[in-house]
Amino acid sequence: MNRGHVTKKQFYQSLNKIGLNLNATDVAVLEAKFMNSLGFNYRHFLSYLQPIEVEKLKYDDLKKELDRLNTIKPVFESNPLFDVQSILIKIKDQVVIYYTNNINYFNKTRNNI
Repeated sequence: MNRGHVTKKQFYQSLNKIGLNLNATDVAVLEAKFMNSLGFNYRHFLSYLQPIEVEKLKYDDLKKELDRLNTIKPVFESNPLFDVQSILIKIKDQVVIYYTNNINYFNKTRNNI
């Protein structure tokens, strides 16, 4: 396995095969930049020719959004009732509304018959 490297001879063959007519100075510059003890690092070379855009990790954005959502206190009612009398009045109002709606519904259906 070459791990992204080719030999110096393979590098020269590749240049000739693709038709790049580079002078000795250009080849020396490429060797200085991309050659190491393992050979010519073609993966590093290709990353310069066509850089791959690395996608930003989304964990940090998600963590910030969760922290923001967890700091918001939910408001269930605009004027919450805390004493028993007020809560009972609210329940009675809802019951009256429920029964009034039912009575209106039955009256409409009886009149349509």
